[in-house]
Amino acid sequence: MTHNRLGFRADIEGLRAIAIVLVVAAHAKLPGFQGGFVGVDVFFVLSGYLITALLVSEMSETGRLDLMGFYARRFRRLLPGLLTMLLVSCLLASLLLSPNQQMAQAEAAASAALWISNFHFAFSRLDYFSAGAESSLFLHTWSLGVEEQFYLVWPILLVLTLGLWQGKLAVVRRLPWLRVVMTLVIMVSLTACVCLTRTQPAQAFYMMPTRAWQFGLGALTWLCLRQSNESRWAAKLPVLGWLGLTMIVGVAMLYSTDLPYPGLRAMVPSLGAALVIASGAGATQHGHGPARLLSTRLFQAFGKISYSWYLWHWPILLLGAAWFGYVSLGYRLGLVAISLILALLSYRLVESPIRQRASLVARPSFSVVVAVLTMLMASTLCLRWQDMASDPLRHPEQVRISSAHVDSPVIYGMGCDDWYHSAEVKPCHFGAEQAQHTAVLIGDSIGAQWFPAINRTFDRPGWQLLVITKSACAMVDKPQFYVRIGREYVEC
Repeated sequence: MTHNRLGFRADIEGLRAIAIVLVVAAHAKLPGFQGGFVGVDVFFVLSGYLITALLVSEMSETGRLDLMGFYARRFRRLLPGLLTMLLVSCLLASLLLSPNQQMAQAEAAASAALWISNFHFAFSRLDYFSAGAESSLFLHTWSLGVEEQFYLVWPILLVLTLGLWQGKLAVVRRLPWLRVVMTLVIMVSLTACVCLTRTQPAQAFYMMPTRAWQFGLGALTWLCLRQSNESRWAAKLPVLGWLGLTMIVGVAMLYSTDLPYPGLRAMVPSLGAALVIASGAGATQHGHGPARLLSTRLFQAFGKISYSWYLWHWPILLLGAAWFGYVSLGYRLGLVAISLILALLSYRLVESPIRQRASLVARPSFSVVVAVLTMLMASTLCLRWQDMASDPLRHPEQVRISSAHVDSPVIYGMGCDDWYHSAEVKPCHFGAEQAQHTAVLIGDSIGAQWFPAINRTFDRPGWQLLVITKSACAMVDKPQFYVRIGREYVEC
């Protein structure tokens, strides 16, 4: 088994490969892997393990913690790929999606650029498992927000627990206290997660405090292994390692999107990840645990680009569906292959060169400042895109019908549908107004999408078509909270 100076092992990359393949399989709707979303739980446990190992090792070896250097490394590792994906996806969305759809995408992209999209999706009440979630190009960035918020608070928690200001000997002496703190984090966070899964499922799913127990589990795994004899683990844990891998893959095949999640169900893949990590602690090249499989070249290759592939797979699947319409399994596999190619290009041409750039490595403060300013600029540009997309809806009289988007019926350019901008109903007539027969199209934006077909049907002598629509206005007599505008939709 290959180790680096902090004891990180090759099988960790292999476990990342398992996680990303499960996530991609679930999102591509491959038969038998509907529960592959549990791969994100594996990522959280791995992050808790690796980041705790990095920070505690640095503190115990040097007696200090270079916070600026830590944050600079995180930015160099994660931000270039994210911004590249956002740029390409937003450009494609502006070409393939209607202005109405672009507005929602721009808002999500702006929050993703600041690593707060989990807040955006949680408070917009977007159910990750609902059919409507498949319209959000950047839904997958919620987990990146959780990870980055974890990176912000975790070093502070470790410093406060280990008493770094008292020197590196104090850090070593206080490691037992850190295990106690991690146990408390797991208990409190898991309890909140279970309770909120029943009452506020969006907050339970998207928010970092209700996922902190998974990071804590990874941290506790490393702390326990650090105090243990590796030969003892090698003798006792190979079977448990295979059990852990079976738990992860098993729930990916057995879980479905109809189950309340995360709650207690998330414990199965999380504990499975911890067992796989622990089983590799004393594994050797000739061991019988899963570490031997996970250390092979194929798993290592997928593990190295797991973050890049995670970034690209979801928007490519959705944009491909927007371009081709309904996509069969063959098309989806083709889109997965395209996302994999983009991930490889992003990893080799963008992420790796920036991460290894000597000037940025030597000047962490400069890296952090540049990263923060770049994030703010990217978010501002996304909001500007949202304004541009909303212009046709705010000023329909200025839009030429011939320039209407192929997915947006011409009635929007004619001012027939004023959406939430006013309570006025603006009927539009097609055909002779004195015609003997009248057909009426009434409904919300879904009804409006039928206009081209209905207009063609009644485009004949003796008929006129009257269009009366109000986008997002359900035809029910009750108050409606509209998440897009963040208030009750009184115009409806």
